[in-house]
Amino acid sequence: MDAINTGKENIPRDPETCDIPFYVSEFVEREVGNDCDSLNKLGKLIEALSENKMKLEEQVLTVSSEVPKRIQKALKNAEDSKTSLSQLLEKESILYDSINNHLLTSEPWMEDLGMLIGQIKEVERYLAYLKWISQIEELSDNIQQYLMTNNVPEAATTLASMAELDIKLQESSCTHLLTFVRSTVQFWHKILKDKLSRDELLTKPKQLPEKYVLPPSPYIILPMQIMLAPLQKRFKYHFTGNRQTNVLSKPEWYLTQVLMWIGNHVKFLEDKIQPILDKAGSAVNARLEFSRALVMLILEKLAADIPCLLYDDNLFCHLVDEVLLFERELHAVHGYLSSFPSCMHILSEETCFQRWLTVERKFALQKMDAMLSSEAPWISQYKDITDVDEMKVPDCAETFMTLLLVITDRYKNLPTAARKLQFLELQKDLVDDFRIRLTQVMKEETRAPLAFRYCAILNAVNYIATVLADWADNVFFLQLQQAELEACVDSSALSELQLGHLASMESSVFDDMINLLERLKHDMLTRQVEYVFREVKDAAKMYRKERWLSLPAQSEQAVMSLSSTACPLLLTLRDRLLQLEQQLCYSLFKIFWQILAEKVDLFIYQEIILANHFNEGGAAQLQFDMTRNLFPLFSHYCKRPENYFKQ
Repeated sequence: MDAINTGKENIPRDPETCDIPFYVSEFVEREVGNDCDSLNKLGKLIEALSENKMKLEEQVLTVSSEVPKRIQKALKNAEDSKTSLSQLLEKESILYDSINNHLLTSEPWMEDLGMLIGQIKEVERYLAYLKWISQIEELSDNIQQYLMTNNVPEAATTLASMAELDIKLQESSCTHLLTFVRSTVQFWHKILKDKLSRDELLTKPKQLPEKYVLPPSPYIILPMQIMLAPLQKRFKYHFTGNRQTNVLSKPEWYLTQVLMWIGNHVKFLEDKIQPILDKAGSAVNARLEFSRALVMLILEKLAADIPCLLYDDNLFCHLVDEVLLFERELHAVHGYLSSFPSCMHILSEETCFQRWLTVERKFALQKMDAMLSSEAPWISQYKDITDVDEMKVPDCAETFMTLLLVITDRYKNLPTAARKLQFLELQKDLVDDFRIRLTQVMKEETRAPLAFRYCAILNAVNYIATVLADWADNVFFLQLQQAELEACVDSSALSELQLGHLASMESSVFDDMINLLERLKHDMLTRQVEYVFREVKDAAKMYRKERWLSLPAQSEQAVMSLSSTACPLLLTLRDRLLQLEQQLCYSLFKIFWQILAEKVDLFIYQEIILANHFNEGGAAQLQFDMTRNLFPLFSHYCKRPENYFKQ
């Protein structure tokens, strides 16, 4: 039965995809099964199937009666559509023929109308052309009337309106109209400009003599000229002619006045004028344009005053000082551009510049004389502050380097590298002059090379050389080195080897001065070492004659002690080391004790060890004197002093 059941389960149960007998068999099996008691269900089952059969028959009859009606309705609609389409085609043909007939009839009229329309458009273009001309002529008449009544502001406003029309017509193909408008604008612009020129506006900056080389710059824009006219009048009123405010000894008066004007107008220029310029599409910076115009007044004033001051050192020096202060504030506070004309261009003129160099040298030499003849030129002003006084710089050396630094600040804003190089040569000359002065004072102290003044001179030489070496890496002096290289290449003043050193940046602009100072430092240190070494040798005379061959062995002594003859030697070393440690800066003292240690080491080896015979006790005693007494003297300055006594 299981096999039979399994086979039955594989038979499809869908009556549309299987045989009817199998479907009936499966239906009976499902509804009745093997249970005979369930046969009483057959009556109900037959009734249900009969009822279902009747419903299906009714549905079939209903569908069979409705389908023909729908088909008939669809056919009728198709016939109606065909009839309508035929009627539309007939109407379209009639309309097409009518339109063609109308076009043929109206073609002569269209040609006439086209000609009339073309004539109308041409007349309209003429009318528009005449309107533009009429508008330009009306504006031109208005400008003429305003100028006749001396109403310059309204004339300028009307001219601006005319210029706007010119801008609007830029894309027009009417070349003659464009030429007419442009020539009219230029005509009235020239007349208005000439009228304003008669009112002493800054239409053109005053031409300075050709000896003053200024960078090229455009004219001051007309609106700024109008705004500056009252200030120009005030400046010329107060600082030209015989006014009490026009005093050669008071350049700070007009320099300060210009700075005040610039400062007082900054907010107004940025808040009111700059937006107008931006709206007009101008690239002009109102604040810088205002400053540039006022600086031109300063340049004219300087060009007029400097020839009167060239031969009065005090007045000329005062003028230069005030101009440098003015330039510093103008650039730092008000953002004045280095590409604009400035007072430094006036000071760079050959005669003025050479006079400036002469005065700078004169006052620098006077300052050097004063610093060396002061009450305490060799005492460090930081001597009581250990952290600050590492280099033990005497006051004269620090003052001298401050002087050089001030000179650098004074000339670093010069417009050309050639002028800066001339000042650099002045600084080199001053360094060499100061070195010679130090050498002269040092020679007076050669008999006492350990004295305070001699050590102070040595500290000064070392400090100047160190600062110059630091300056050599400064960007400003590197730029000067490059400029010097380019100048030497152009003039062929140096050999190829020297040019190679400059180009590779292995040397610096201060190399010659540094080498001379290093040589002086080395000579002075050598003299100090030799002086102390002579004292050490004198103190070691008895130690050299010690009876090394007859000293008791170490085992025969309860405690090893320092040789009595070594005491003068060690005391001399100790005292001189302490003395020079206090008087020399750290770097110099380090060189000093290392050279001295090398000499003492060689002296002990040659004059004591090689010159004497030792027994076991003598060798032990010498080793004790060295390791327990000599080496500790140098242990204050290094961790392993025995490394400096290798003999």
